Amino acid sequence: MHTRLHEAQRKLQNVEERQPKLDDRVRRAIERHESLEERLHKLRRLPGIHKKPLTRAEREFKAELDRFEGVELDALHSSIEALNGRLRRYTQSLKVKAPNYQRAPTRKKKLAQDAQLVQLKASLDKLSLVNSENSQKVKLIESALKNREEETAD
Repeated sequence: MHTRLHEAQRKLQNVEERQPKLDDRVRRAIERHESLEERLHKLRRLPGIHKKPLTRAEREFKAELDRFEGVELDALHSSIEALNGRLRRYTQSLKVKAPNYQRAPTRKKKLAQDAQLVQLKASLDKLSLVNSENSQKVKLIESALKNREEETAD
């Protein structure tokens, strides 16, 4: 019986020696758990975290919109820039070609030049209108997509 008591005291002493280490490990585990909980809470507050992933059709539609926005609007801008350049060169050529002396261009030539100028301005106005309409359409579609994504997130 004496040996059993001695063995129990030895085990109790081992437990008492290990207790501070275990307490320290538990404290560190609790601190780590709290920091992870806080991090998770912060991540949950990030925008878009609750959104469902887009369906295949929605992804394809979004990709098509991105292509449309990138290509079509760039093409319209380059067309407008090209027409602006042509109009600028044309008006400058009219100024350069008009000599300072009395000779006036023939009426027929002037009418043709005026018609070209009017046509260039009309084309520029039309392209500007198409560009603004397309920009509005893209904004509407983006707004609809955003609303749809927000609805699916809720």
